[in-house]
Amino acid sequence: MDSKHVLIAIIAGLVSAMLSLAFLSGSAVSVFFLVYLVPLPILLVGLGLGHRAALISAGAGTLISFGLGLAGGAMFALLHGLPSWAISFLALSKSDPAIAKNGIDVAEELPGREADVPGLPVRPRSYDAGHVKAEPNPDKGWLPAGSIIVWIAIVACVYMVGASLLTGGDLKGAVVEYISGLFEIIAPNQDAKVRLDATKVLADFFPGMVGAFWVLMLGVNSIFAQGLLVKGRKNLRPSPRIKELTLPDWPSWALVGSALLALLGPGEVGYLGRNLFVVVAMPYFFLGLAVVHVLAGSLRFPGVLLGLIYVVTLATGWFALVIGAIGIIEQWVGLRRRIVKPLEG
Repeated sequence: MDSKHVLIAIIAGLVSAMLSLAFLSGSAVSVFFLVYLVPLPILLVGLGLGHRAALISAGAGTLISFGLGLAGGAMFALLHGLPSWAISFLALSKSDPAIAKNGIDVAEELPGREADVPGLPVRPRSYDAGHVKAEPNPDKGWLPAGSIIVWIAIVACVYMVGASLLTGGDLKGAVVEYISGLFEIIAPNQDAKVRLDATKVLADFFPGMVGAFWVLMLGVNSIFAQGLLVKGRKNLRPSPRIKELTLPDWPSWALVGSALLALLGPGEVGYLGRNLFVVVAMPYFFLGLAVVHVLAGSLRFPGVLLGLIYVVTLATGWFALVIGAIGIIEQWVGLRRRIVKPLEG
């Protein structure tokens, strides 16, 4: 890697660290939502220049983050730096180098119904919802995107178990204390009993919700980074199609195992089981979205259904559980095959 790429990687790490520090310092409320984009610069470098560049970027960001102390540097490394490097490493891993295609997505005229829309701009093939039937899956030869999502979810589970060990087997107690302190800051005038009841409800699944959201944000940032690189023709691998997302079989056992822990495990074990189940189910949310995209593709105006589902999911939150359930059914039954066969007939 030449000096120019090293410099770009370092700058990306600095940008990522600045976004993180602005949030952690509490001095910039106006950039609160930018914390969601902290992994983006590192992912851009990793997916565009390679995983070594991502490692340099993550290292630079971690060093700067030590400006808020040891905890700040450790948090940046564990929550943003190392996961972004891992995604870059996994995304650029070839399961079969002989058949893996070049990374540049060639822009072509859109086939099918979309080609009949006047003035519709040409866009990369990997983003084409109505791709040619005979065209090979762009994931072929590369580590599948679904496997990457699963591994990131496993990392979140490891972090959760580690948090339980650090709290001496009383993760729920630490969570209750944290939420109680948070409520005292954001709702100091609220009735104490109301705050206590809300704390009990949130504490039951708080670690799982945080872990699932972390996996979601890393996934969204990865998709965003790949999309930007594709537009600039700087991507190193073709973009996977969400309609063709698949998951390996073994996470199903992890899902069942965490459910059994939640139902049968005493005390902290049961608490961990409930929250591990939420995180392990996160890849099935993405798989459920794949089913939704296939279903939308069978309609005359697919964007309407997709837009409605995304809006409802963001507005309610609980609808994500429905999509996750669809993903689990897809993994065990194969809903997409049942949707596609009537269309082909």
